[in-house]
Amino acid sequence: MASFNRGMGSLLIAAAAATAGWAIWDAAFVVHEPRDPPAARGDWETASLGDCPLMAQALNVDRAGKAPEVLPLMGADSRAGPCDWSRWGLRLGRVTEAEFQAAAKAAHGVGYIPHLSLGRPRYSRLRLRAEVSVGRLYGWEAGSGEICRFQRDFTGWRLQQCRASWIS
Repeated sequence: MASFNRGMGSLLIAAAAATAGWAIWDAAFVVHEPRDPPAARGDWETASLGDCPLMAQALNVDRAGKAPEVLPLMGADSRAGPCDWSRWGLRLGRVTEAEFQAAAKAAHGVGYIPHLSLGRPRYSRLRLRAEVSVGRLYGWEAGSGEICRFQRDFTGWRLQQCRASWIS
């Protein structure tokens, strides 16, 4: 009976250690926010000033040696939002959702304003990892989106990769 209790104690300690290890890994590395396509979640206007550098890096990603595209950024209204994009070398126009809908209505559903859709950063619980969604929409059925992943180090945020998340 004593060896059974000793074995159960060791098993409980191992289970507790595994649970603690998983919780630490989950808090440090897993970004838990939903990964909706940015076309459905252009919530960059709700970001804080501290989020602006990550969003600017995601918009400035070098795509096969091409300069970043000059598309207007979709927003709920025409206010500037939290970021001064020129600080990061971006010259972004704006298109509001109302302007977008008016253009579509005026052209009987065929009018389309090409634009960027941007999601605010989503962070891991310990804020060691982040993801930013960017969408480039060119027409009703022409666009692509990607999720850019960042890792925090001693010098700040570093881009890890950008991967396609949707294409239409």
